[in-house]
Amino acid sequence: MPTKYGYEPKKWNDRGKERWRIRVGTKSNGTAEYLPCKDEAHAKREQKKLLAKQAGDDVLGLEAIKTANQHGIAACVGKLAVVGATIEDATEWFLRTRFPAKGNCTATEAGNAYLAAKARANLGQVTRESYAEKIGVFMNYFGDTPVNEIKTEHLEKYFGEIGKAWSNNTMNPWKRFTVTFFNWLQDNEYIALPHGAKNAAEKMTIPKRDLHTPKIASWEEVHDMLYWYDRKANSVGGYKKGNVFGCMVYLVFCLFVGIRKSEAFQITWDDIDFEARTVSILVEGAKTNRRRVNDLPDNVWEWLAYLKQNGAKLNSVGDAQRRLIYRQRDYRESFTKRNASVPDIVGVELKLTRSGKTEPKE
Repeated sequence: MPTKYGYEPKKWNDRGKERWRIRVGTKSNGTAEYLPCKDEAHAKREQKKLLAKQAGDDVLGLEAIKTANQHGIAACVGKLAVVGATIEDATEWFLRTRFPAKGNCTATEAGNAYLAAKARANLGQVTRESYAEKIGVFMNYFGDTPVNEIKTEHLEKYFGEIGKAWSNNTMNPWKRFTVTFFNWLQDNEYIALPHGAKNAAEKMTIPKRDLHTPKIASWEEVHDMLYWYDRKANSVGGYKKGNVFGCMVYLVFCLFVGIRKSEAFQITWDDIDFEARTVSILVEGAKTNRRRVNDLPDNVWEWLAYLKQNGAKLNSVGDAQRRLIYRQRDYRESFTKRNASVPDIVGVELKLTRSGKTEPKE
């Protein structure tokens, strides 16, 4: 009669190193045959697989029932009979709700499967890149952890670590994407759950977006800020004057044309057509990796003509973003130094720096 094993994980010491293994049989020379495992968690996962395989053997399965607690089995049969179910029904339900059809896939394997599925879908490049970024962070964090074993508390800890400096407006879409990802895993049988049960991501606490964050600045705030920059530029000399006027060009593009700051910093005077009143966003500077042309409204054209006439510097030499952040901070401090209310147009949300300090988020 075939030998029945319990496949108990065993820890042993290999020249000072802790190792794990499972006895899976006996070699032809009479010595024990072992399955090496990376750690205790890996050993327990392998034990489940081996026990499931052993239970599928009719001879060993019957032998196991004979040697099991007969009173316990009888009690289970009685409880199932009350609700009109059999041991076969209970076994099928248990396997279906505890063991996913795709097997114990790791977080990395599941993440790659999701990205592969989305690559076949008709999605835009920006959307695909966004998915890849979020899934990449998820895979780097969870790695070889079986995705079916990731619980809500694991996800909350994950976001607590990667998003410790995030605002609610950043945390909200990241957590909602994770819910979408886990729903896909459940629908595609990478996660096994009872019918109607929520998966780990659906049970997370998702913060609401801060709806009070200003999206559109008032014309009064825009007027006051631009004319403050104008006065600042005319009060300094040399290269600083051209740099301050250059900062005004970036602000005009962002405020009136809707161009992203990262794109505005790449614009030079050669990209602006004063005859056609357009500005070209080149592929190299575009966030979407596509060239596009934006029309210039009359007020923008007038501002640009004035700023170019006064020597505004637009070039890729130096750090345009750093210059603008410095001047924005200078503008903010013009209010705080006199204990005046800081306008919403100037970023005042605090963020954590690498040194552990906080500073305004631009």
